[in-house]
Amino acid sequence: MDKLVTYFDTFDADITNAVDVEVFDDASMQAGEMKKFGKMAHYQGEDFVLYARMPRLNHLPFSFKLNVVADKPQKAVVLVFLGPKYDQYGNAYSVNANRENFFQLDHFLVDLVAGENAITRNSQDFSWFVKDRTTYFELYKQVMQAYNGDYKFPLDMSEAHCGFPARLMLPKGKKGGMPFQFFFMIAPYHAPEVERFTGYDSTVSCGVGSGARYIDALPFGYPFNRKINEATWFTPNMVYYDALIYHKSETEVNSVVV
Repeated sequence: MDKLVTYFDTFDADITNAVDVEVFDDASMQAGEMKKFGKMAHYQGEDFVLYARMPRLNHLPFSFKLNVVADKPQKAVVLVFLGPKYDQYGNAYSVNANRENFFQLDHFLVDLVAGENAITRNSQDFSWFVKDRTTYFELYKQVMQAYNGDYKFPLDMSEAHCGFPARLMLPKGKKGGMPFQFFFMIAPYHAPEVERFTGYDSTVSCGVGSGARYIDALPFGYPFNRKINEATWFTPNMVYYDALIYHKSETEVNSVVV
């Protein structure tokens, strides 16, 4: 697995559409250098933009690789979880005491061949996470540029309506590294009762309540969704992997060595 690094990046949030600013009136206001302040030019859209600058937790992309041996060709699902290694007193959690502390990072389908399989997955491909949405100003700017013939506006630029922010995928960690553990499990694929992504329009809905958001028939959170019998818990198709999460400054992240 790649080194896990988080950092705070400087982000400028567009709040133009959330602030009420008086438009310049030639009849009642004295003209000056800030004449255009608060005036949105509808043919260009670049006269007036307000940003709120803030630090946001983020992380460097990372990948993991699983080496899997299958006794026959079959479809399977890979489940990926992340959880703490130690409690607040520095004691290692027991399996059952720690099960509700794990959160699911990914759940994806693979085609296994008989014998050895190498499965590589990048964090940018994780299922549950979404990127930042296009801001109002950027969208308005693209529309105006397309109207003026300076930009080819895509007919389909739909974005996710729901999902967890990808930048919050990893806990902050510590400068010297904070111990966590990944949990990987591979299970046989069983098709869900309702075919995935059917019965709703993904451009206007998340599909909540449709029953069509499940990749397979396993219950959400499996296998941590029930009390664990530690005597029979460990099986050959699962593995815990210890990892450190490092927190760096934005300057360190932008340097060659992180």
